[in-house]
Amino acid sequence: MRAARPIAAVAALWSGLALIDPALGLSLWPAVAAALVCGILMGRSRRFDGAAAFLVLLGVVFAVQAVTPSNLGADSRHYFVWLPWLLRRAHGAAADLGDTLQALGMAELPPDAPLRRGLHPIGPALLWSPLFVLAHLYVLALRGLGRTVYAADGVSVPYVRAAALGTGIVVSAGVLALVSALRRRHAPAVAVLAVSAIVLGSTLPYYLAVQPLMAHGIVFGLAALLLWACVEVERDPTPRRWAVAGAVLGLLVLSRWQAVVAAVLPGALAAREIRHRRAGRGPLVAAALALTVFAPQMLVWHAWHGRWITMPQGAGYVDWSSPHLTDVLLSADRGLLSWTPIALIGVLGLFGAWPRWGRLAGASLAIVALTAWVNGGVSDWAGSDAFGARRFDVAFPLLAIGVAVAAEWTAGQAARHPLAAPAALLGLLAAWSLGLARLHARGGFPEAAPFEDVAAQEARLVRHGAERGLGALLGARGRDLAYRFFVGEYFYENANPGGSIAVGGDDPRWLGEGWSSPRWHEGGPRFRWALYPRACVRVPLAGPATLPATLQARVPRRLETQTFTVTVNGTEVAKGPLGPEWQDVPFTIPAAALSRGENSVCFQFERGWGEDGQQVGAQVARIQLP
Repeated sequence: MRAARPIAAVAALWSGLALIDPALGLSLWPAVAAALVCGILMGRSRRFDGAAAFLVLLGVVFAVQAVTPSNLGADSRHYFVWLPWLLRRAHGAAADLGDTLQALGMAELPPDAPLRRGLHPIGPALLWSPLFVLAHLYVLALRGLGRTVYAADGVSVPYVRAAALGTGIVVSAGVLALVSALRRRHAPAVAVLAVSAIVLGSTLPYYLAVQPLMAHGIVFGLAALLLWACVEVERDPTPRRWAVAGAVLGLLVLSRWQAVVAAVLPGALAAREIRHRRAGRGPLVAAALALTVFAPQMLVWHAWHGRWITMPQGAGYVDWSSPHLTDVLLSADRGLLSWTPIALIGVLGLFGAWPRWGRLAGASLAIVALTAWVNGGVSDWAGSDAFGARRFDVAFPLLAIGVAVAAEWTAGQAARHPLAAPAALLGLLAAWSLGLARLHARGGFPEAAPFEDVAAQEARLVRHGAERGLGALLGARGRDLAYRFFVGEYFYENANPGGSIAVGGDDPRWLGEGWSSPRWHEGGPRFRWALYPRACVRVPLAGPATLPATLQARVPRRLETQTFTVTVNGTEVAKGPLGPEWQDVPFTIPAAALSRGENSVCFQFERGWGEDGQQVGAQVARIQLP
């Protein structure tokens, strides 16, 4: 067991370096192997080593972040901008935030734009600042050694990824703290199951991996730490433990102002102390420390907005009557329960958590309700380009209590393998949310997510995952096996007996990537634009055979001529010319290029033309196979 910590440290350092400096091209397999070895060593030990577990978790989190590079979408720039602004300020530049935001990729802001004065909390930047400083020293050291791949400007890749690293550290600490808190009242297996379900089934994976420079990952981690601190206070209310709870609360509100509703959690414990007439100075210490930690935000507000307490977005930003309360809970447009259905298990479980959790259960329900009320009053209640109900970040860790209670109750109904049923249900709900996060990250469902459409896309993810997995093991035969199980449609047998793909029609099921919506010009057939540089169709076959084919197409008149190349499953098989008039261009697909199952037939174009805001290669009406 003594070897676990150094091995885990190696995993964390390796994957952390791969995250910070992608130009190094470090393989993540050594970090994954080290984490796996450490996990095996920990599993054989009878004692839980929190430090080793934290390092293993860091290694895994950093590895995930490294393969899903951080981006500066949504409000990420506004949380991060304080750090490069301070660096530039130290060198005598950047009077306000505008020039720094522009360096981070935003369009130039008008001189009086509110964003120049900062509309977002400074808490995340303060928590990231030690990593930002280390990244700056790292870049300076590289440049001193003659490696000038990164500019020492505060906005190049290592600086941005250092902030992602900081989010990963806070989240990892919060996850372990949440497990520790739940273990005080539940069996270890139940605690781990409940926390795993909330971690994977909430919005956290998206805001940890895809957009880690938003505040939501940090808020999740700090809210989990606050619950742990309150559990410790309830167990032994010493001034020191109250101080920890107050400091964490201050950091939480400093990172996201609406998280002030989390004050209900320590407030419920303070009310209990007062009721039993045993309140010492602990609650006062907690309140004073929370205010002290939050004070930097008040100083920034006063310096930039002239007030100690303000809402920079303006007084009309929140309607306190919460007109969209139902929407933020139920709407398919990023509602809590529709996008993260595991939250329903958590809420229902909280109603039954009083016997075991007492005031903390009631306080957690109150925080969920208050969060919903505040979110329902925000003018952009759906969260703009958010993934799911991102503004419930402070509530998700508390829902782990309800999930644990529900899992334990369900387990009590089974005599054998008591956790099998709850683990299966929670796993399915988590998989649903992870699949939706993947679809959202790829540009699918940017706003509303109709259930039947999500279900179809999720099923497609499962199918393609099975095809890749079986393909890696068994090659083309494995891919066909997955296709037979999940689809089972084949040209000339049970689907498309004529082998005709009406590209311009309304049925897109044989179309792959690279097509516009259907179009029609007077005097010609219905068509779709084949987007430059490539457009593909799917051709499922029960067995390979040589296929003579024709492409009915023409090029945009301003291009006059065009050359297209046909590739089948990545292999070039034919070329042909296109002119400005509709024509049937013949080509042949050899049997050697085809395989049993689904085949990808693509048309690559030599030139493109701007049309309808897209680069297009040709108009295509039909592809005719024999």
